[in-house]
Amino acid sequence: MSRVIPLRGETERRVLPHNYEAEQALLAAILNANDVLAKVAGIVRPEDFADAVHGRIFDAALKLILSGRTANALTLKDQFDRDPALDAVGGAAYLARLQASVVTIFNADDYARTIRDLADRRRIIEACERRMSEAYNVNLDKPAATIAAEMAGDLTGQITGPDDGFVSIADLAERVVADLDRDLRCDSTGLAALDQALAGGLYAEKLYGLGGRMKSFKTMLMATIAYNLNWAGVPALYISLEMSPDEQTQRILGRMMGVNSLAFLDPKHRRAPQFADDAVKAVQRLRERANNLLFLQRGRMTRDALRQAIARAALVYRVRGVFVDYLQLISDQRRGESKAEFLDDLAQMLAEATKQYGIWIVAGAQLNQEGNIRGGEGLLMAADVALKVHKIDVIDGPDQAWIEMPYSRYTPLCDIGSHAKPAFELDVKGGPHLREIDYPPEALDELPPGDHPNERLI
Repeated sequence: MSRVIPLRGETERRVLPHNYEAEQALLAAILNANDVLAKVAGIVRPEDFADAVHGRIFDAALKLILSGRTANALTLKDQFDRDPALDAVGGAAYLARLQASVVTIFNADDYARTIRDLADRRRIIEACERRMSEAYNVNLDKPAATIAAEMAGDLTGQITGPDDGFVSIADLAERVVADLDRDLRCDSTGLAALDQALAGGLYAEKLYGLGGRMKSFKTMLMATIAYNLNWAGVPALYISLEMSPDEQTQRILGRMMGVNSLAFLDPKHRRAPQFADDAVKAVQRLRERANNLLFLQRGRMTRDALRQAIARAALVYRVRGVFVDYLQLISDQRRGESKAEFLDDLAQMLAEATKQYGIWIVAGAQLNQEGNIRGGEGLLMAADVALKVHKIDVIDGPDQAWIEMPYSRYTPLCDIGSHAKPAFELDVKGGPHLREIDYPPEALDELPPGDHPNERLI
């Protein structure tokens, strides 16, 4: 490991965290009762021991037991009798002292978890020092954003337990039943028809792909949901790669004040005392009652920068979800990588981030003239639910929209509205934003099956 320049006043590295006594206690338990190894093999590995000799003893015992033999001080003696690594602790006699030192075998899993936690702490320290060394070495081929993204991967992806992933059906069933009284992490979009189609709203650990043609209300829909979440007290990050946060904020203030955001561009309104007073009051309401929405605006953004932003928002700001508007504006397609491969990788990264950080992500994408995702179907394949928003231009009234659901992993397919009876319309007096169309009962009764804007297919 390369050494970094020490901080001022620091002359030597602190001792890395370890607990030799816990390592000895675990080995003693294994040598006295080989069945203990089956309980702890899924928790700790040979490389997790701070004392390399202890790791070698653990590994040797593991191999003996897997071969059907007994592992104890006697059977391991030949293997370690001439091992120079044990000379400092008394040679093979150390094994006998270990076995004789057993106090209890019932705390073996606690010893194993302690050993693993300390090993992960050492890995975190080493990862930080490695990335610090890279940061000190100014290499323009590896920008700071890349170093930070890789560090986030070190700290959240590589520092995981050695669980092999195998779970019995009985254990799974028990977990499902035990969780019945626990509320699932689901955030309402504030749009009743959309919530109904999504079985309640936006769920943690799920990726929602939202496609739309150019100027088809894709951004408008995401911004409307973000506004609703903000007032519901749900912390979220809106990564705006197209519209500036100032424009988004003007729409939010406009919706609160009951005016169109264009008023913020009109000198007649901007200089009116009443308009300014209403705007100040809206800002105060936001700060005091609904300061839950973060914005991040980038003209262009790389995959690493996107990964870093999501990690920071989830780990530091504790957001429950992220909006990405929109994918085709992520710009670091590598040489030799097709657009489809690039978007596939990007969508898969977002899907993995939902699981890694326990958040939901709504990712926007532009559709081509055929109604497919421009550049490939990666988002459709990676998303838990794919949605397409369709705008309907209206000559003598506000423009309208409906949402198609071409794919879902966990809900029945259900469109939200239809071309005949759209579910949403543009409210230009406040914001603008999308609002649900409230049809009178008689208008809905006349519709043929399948055209009800709020129909739920079960």
